[in-house]
Amino acid sequence: MSQMMFGSLLGVILGLAWVLAGFWSMILVAFLAIIGALIGKFLDIQHLKEELIRFLSNQ
Repeated sequence: MSQMMFGSLLGVILGLAWVLAGFWSMILVAFLAIIGALIGKFLDIQHLKEELIRFLSNQ
């Protein structure tokens, strides 16, 4: 998916959230989504480190 398409989709989703739930609810959902993405990124990095260490120790 291109960055332009991703940005457009994100804008539509946030716009609908604003219309349906209100501004502060949308801000809360966006904030929690960012927190979740950061946690997921951290866990992916930890998993990658573990796999790399395991791979290198077997050689």
